[in-house]
Amino acid sequence: LMTSSVSLWSLVKADFLEQRTMGDTVVTTIDSDLQHHCYELLAERNGSITVMEPNTGRILVMVSSPTFDPNTVRENWDSLTSPDNDTGILLNRCTQGLYAPGSTFKLITAMEYMREHPSDYQNYRYTCTGHYTLNGETVLCGDGTGHGEVDMEHAIAYSCNAAFIDLGLTLNVDGWKKLTEELGFGKKLLKELPGAASTFSLTASSNAFEVMQTSFGQGKTMETPLQNLLITCMIANNGIMVWPSLIDSIVSEEGDQVSSFSPAIGDRILTSDQALYLKNSMAAVVSYGTTPQAGTTVCKTAGKSGTAQYASSFENMHAWFTGYAPDSFPEIAITVMLEKGGSGSMDAAPLFSDIVTYYYTR
Repeated sequence: LMTSSVSLWSLVKADFLEQRTMGDTVVTTIDSDLQHHCYELLAERNGSITVMEPNTGRILVMVSSPTFDPNTVRENWDSLTSPDNDTGILLNRCTQGLYAPGSTFKLITAMEYMREHPSDYQNYRYTCTGHYTLNGETVLCGDGTGHGEVDMEHAIAYSCNAAFIDLGLTLNVDGWKKLTEELGFGKKLLKELPGAASTFSLTASSNAFEVMQTSFGQGKTMETPLQNLLITCMIANNGIMVWPSLIDSIVSEEGDQVSSFSPAIGDRILTSDQALYLKNSMAAVVSYGTTPQAGTTVCKTAGKSGTAQYASSFENMHAWFTGYAPDSFPEIAITVMLEKGGSGSMDAAPLFSDIVTYYYTR
């Protein structure tokens, strides 16, 4: 840094010798060992991995792929910025990538239903027949065989599209939008780096089909991986928002601490009982639901997978998994996002499992 916080004696001595004092040093929150592991785990895949401490907001990993060597930007600038370079290599996908969130958005739909039904959300029931049809528009649920009768926990565990459409069609759109804003939609989430704002598209004039699509994470709603991770951390943190940080401390050349990190604790979004219900539901996703691939032998985990269609063909899918570990007392939260990555359960969740295992066994 330009500023130097060395002692007065050092300043006087440097002035006498006509020397400049070394500026202060920024110490980041990044866990370089874990960062390197996640970078190698992504390999040649386009996407991102973001890891955070859910109760402090300290970012431990922020990997975006493809990437570039910052030491050679000057000599490689023409190729990096060429119109023929369509890799998005200069984009930090963690903070700037905007994607349909897929079924990970069902957690937000569930939250709004809880807020509108604080005393009876646990009594919610829906009978899934494998599809939902409204005004001639049909949305399939899973393989189309149906999940039978589900409560909200089972709807999350089985990722039941039909149940979440049923929920979404009852919600107050203005309240839903307000919830997304409290969660960080529409805001720049990390002051230290460039970032895009997640967007919630519904308005009071939106038609029923738009509501149907948004309820289970399709439609026009777009989310950054960092935004998805913050929502996961809020649930893990018993309903309280915590905002992210990349700065651990600033120290002088002499090793004295100039300033230090303190968690940026936000508002309570859910009651502790509501957060516990969602935590149990996310644990069910792994224990008996759609995504056993997110399980590990080192501890129990919880999370939510998402497979987001981004074009007309069902072959065009982004893969998400967002979750935390251990499931009872979360210490680490992870969001994996793979562009054109296939299935959230089959492709993104195993990376989550690998990271958790590495974190606890390295």
